[in-house]
Amino acid sequence: MRDTNFIYIDESITEKADLASLTGLIIPGDKFEIVRKEFYKVMSVILDYLYPNRDVNSIDFPPILHANSFLQNSKENRSIDFSNITDKIRIEVITMLVDIINNFNLKIVRNGYSNYKEVKMFTKGDEKLYSLNWFAISGYLDNTFEPNVKFICVMDGTNLNMIRLISSGLLHSNSIKELNPKIAKSLHLNFPNRFYGNVFYTPAKYSEFIQLVDLYSYLLQKRDYVNITGDTSVYSRKLIEIIEKVDKENISNEISTLDIYNA
Repeated sequence: MRDTNFIYIDESITEKADLASLTGLIIPGDKFEIVRKEFYKVMSVILDYLYPNRDVNSIDFPPILHANSFLQNSKENRSIDFSNITDKIRIEVITMLVDIINNFNLKIVRNGYSNYKEVKMFTKGDEKLYSLNWFAISGYLDNTFEPNVKFICVMDGTNLNMIRLISSGLLHSNSIKELNPKIAKSLHLNFPNRFYGNVFYTPAKYSEFIQLVDLYSYLLQKRDYVNITGDTSVYSRKLIEIIEKVDKENISNEISTLDIYNA
């Protein structure tokens, strides 16, 4: 597993800030188990807050983490009483989850566009800009890692249009690479070599690391949202303080404005 990484990818769309992005959490294969153990250490802290008198020998499933309704009732957490959870506790828990990045030197890669509403008018059938952002993240992997490093990619969700846009492109690239190597070379189609198989898809509720990247994506998007709109709160400012503490070399964050008229 030394030359195998996992990358977990989540989307963020913020209409009010005109932002659309994809964010990937990269976990080296040799760190996979220890990072998962750290995740569940934080889950144990959450359970202690939710059930102060809980029996550690009983089965209490932790809540599913949604960054935009963090430790609050949502459609997947309807049965949990969050009345013991304050904003102070939320900040404490989010800090612990973000500390995982620095503690294990994980990499975050994010790509997006700050004129989302304008760009999506010219991307028929891809209103969430999956193709543009996926291609950029694939290029980052190809340009950043040694040729022998490969990835297992897991994407949040099971939307058929998303799957078509991302997986068909990878399949077609693989077909060209294997069946038309001269054309592949002229097109510089190197990135398909990076992936084992195609992209795998799962809803966040079934993946610890999709929940993690959902949080990281949300925090980076929140920082941009506040910078663009000026709309903020005490809680938002604390969230931004948390993500600002991530080591800069651990985040590649490319948010650009696409000049669609001169592209």
